[in-house]
Amino acid sequence: MPFTTEPTLSKPDIVHAALLSAMENLDETQLDLFKDSLILLLMNQLSDHDTVMACIEAAAGLAVADQA
Repeated sequence: MPFTTEPTLSKPDIVHAALLSAMENLDETQLDLFKDSLILLLMNQLSDHDTVMACIEAAAGLAVADQA
């Protein structure tokens, strides 16, 4: 799977709404577990080491850039 940062999700608004709904009533501990579990499940679906590593690097870069 080639790595891209361009949006490719077919129904991003529906997915975003579902994500917000799933997190809506979680306390901080539950929210951390939810996010960790979701990340691991999505990485497992990618099934490609290089793509997962590229995503980790890109997310780390975005997190640092967001703080600037």
